[in-house]
Amino acid sequence: MAMFVSGCATSPLAARNECFRYYDGALFCNNYEVEFISDPPGAKIEVNNNYIGETPLKQFWNGLYDRWTIIKIVAYPIQAGQYTQSKSFFASDGLPRKVYFNMNLVPNTPSLDVNINNQ
Repeated sequence: MAMFVSGCATSPLAARNECFRYYDGALFCNNYEVEFISDPPGAKIEVNNNYIGETPLKQFWNGLYDRWTIIKIVAYPIQAGQYTQSKSFFASDGLPRKVYFNMNLVPNTPSLDVNINNQ
């Protein structure tokens, strides 16, 4: 009987470090840990225009986010030849545990072929 009762219980520690989605898509986070890493380390990180520190770093997310809340994360370079990187998430999609930035990635720019001689 004791094994049956203990098997149905939810650990209070597990419930404190998660995000829960409500029926309407809203997300509630309680000490949900997100780790930010970059290659090379030292990138300056902003979340929704608020500076939070340099990589590697961990951030705890708390609060209620409605389903349309956009969480924008930007990593700024610290060395010449690196590029600013950004990632965006809807709260309704959930939040990752790790966010990685490769600061040496070249921005993807579309090429245009404007040839007026082709008919």
